[in-house]
Amino acid sequence: MIGAQPGSRDLAYYWNQQDSLPDWPVAEYISRDRFQQISRYLKLNKPGDLPDSQWYKKVEPLATKFREATTAELYELPQNLSIDEQLIKFKGRSKHTIQMNSKAAEQGYKIYSLCCANGYMIDFRFTSGQQKIAQLGSYPGFSQSESVVLDLAYSLLKRFPQPRPFYVLHLDNFFTTRALYQELYELGIGANGTAKAGSGIPKELACLGEAMTKQNNHGEWFNYVVDSVNCIAFCDSASKAMMTTVHDPTVEEYAYFDAVRRPGASLKHAKSIEPINNGSKKQLRKLLALDDYNQHMSGSDNHAKLNSFYSTAQHYHRRNWLPLFYLLLDAAVTNAYILYKLGARTAKLSHAEFQEQIARGLLQAPGAILRHRRPKLTPKNRNSRAKSVRKSVSKGHSWTKLDSYRNCQVCSKNRKRGRPRKALQEAGILLMLGT
Repeated sequence: MIGAQPGSRDLAYYWNQQDSLPDWPVAEYISRDRFQQISRYLKLNKPGDLPDSQWYKKVEPLATKFREATTAELYELPQNLSIDEQLIKFKGRSKHTIQMNSKAAEQGYKIYSLCCANGYMIDFRFTSGQQKIAQLGSYPGFSQSESVVLDLAYSLLKRFPQPRPFYVLHLDNFFTTRALYQELYELGIGANGTAKAGSGIPKELACLGEAMTKQNNHGEWFNYVVDSVNCIAFCDSASKAMMTTVHDPTVEEYAYFDAVRRPGASLKHAKSIEPINNGSKKQLRKLLALDDYNQHMSGSDNHAKLNSFYSTAQHYHRRNWLPLFYLLLDAAVTNAYILYKLGARTAKLSHAEFQEQIARGLLQAPGAILRHRRPKLTPKNRNSRAKSVRKSVSKGHSWTKLDSYRNCQVCSKNRKRGRPRKALQEAGILLMLGT
């Protein structure tokens, strides 16, 4: 609940009683030390040591509940989806973390996620630096990177059935191979993405790609169809290799953009549009397959960006599985915010306001109301509040038996210290029952 409050601040900030700081509602329900104790000894599953190969099960059953919550009844998925990797930041000691200096987190737990372009996460797979990808099915003849795509694809078809072909998966060159694209095509799922050497690109296209430059060949492309996979070599800011099963290889399909975005690029294949002053505006062409890839490949990055704005995560923990728990918590909040934006017809809350509404809603739940703490009395209002309560005491109030002795706030006004066996709870102040 503390993490659900917007703003990444120190934990003690939410219990600070200074007049210049806001009063966070969580302080009315639980003390800071109590919250720290719960955080330290939090455990999600049954006590006992798990085998090292099942390290990811320490966040069960939340991981399974998250997958079950993303259903077709809740959200109708768009056609274009993407699969990419995410790195969950964690600086503690664990043999399952991975060091990736190219990522913003640099070190942490790695997952493979299936997301929509707007950042909505559908499914994911945990991976380890030693145990590799967790909960991965067996796919003979395919590598680990290919198998995780097939595993997510089969799960997608099972949970979100659609007339085939419907879905299109956008993949980067880490996953792309010609064998994988052919297998997805036979499953009724389209695929589109960049490719690298060794992925099954014909040697002729690889040689052409190496020979093309932005200054001389911008906008040129060559393709070669192998089985059902269209292999393409295209020159944009640099020569690129792509594979696709959803774009027609016999039709030249292009998207256009302003030439100022590619200074120094060849204008041989550029088109002129309306005249401007004494000249004309030039637009360069881009292959439609590459344009679709650029638009829809960022789903996993968008999800990580939304998570980072008001994340519940902390980077140092006493338990090395807690980053996975915070990942599930952040992903659930992010998915809820995306659904809220899609469904809200009136004035929409900002991300910070929406997350604060979630925190307040949890605090106002029946279980939280029963745990409402007695307000802390400051020296300034202690006497006045006790005096007003003493005047309001009547015969109609019910007395509550206490399990332990406490000092009476009313008697303390006259410097009397009682050891009552019963007390009256009135406006959060304990009154002594005389004996």
